[in-house]
Amino acid sequence: MGLSHINGISQPQSDCQLQRTNMSSLKRKINRLEKLYEMRDEIQNKPRFGVKPRWTGNPNSFFGDLKEYLQTTNNEKLENLKRSAE
Repeated sequence: MGLSHINGISQPQSDCQLQRTNMSSLKRKINRLEKLYEMRDEIQNKPRFGVKPRWTGNPNSFFGDLKEYLQTTNNEKLENLKRSAE
C-alpha cells in the first residue's frame, strides 16, 4: 500500500479529520466574535446592520411584562414583595 498508516488511520483520513476539527474550531471562534460585535453594538445603541433600529420589546404587552419579570433577580423580587407588603 502506498498510504502510510498512523494509529490504524490512513494519512489522508487523519488529514481530513484534522481539517474538520480546525473548521469547526474556526466556526466557533467566528460565531463568538459575531456575538461580541453584537453585544458591543447593543451597548453603544448602534442600529442593527447599520440600518434598522434596535427592537426593545413591546413595553405594554404580555411579552414585555414577561421579559421584565424574567430579567429581575430574586433579590429584586424579594425587595418588590417587601415594598408591596408595607
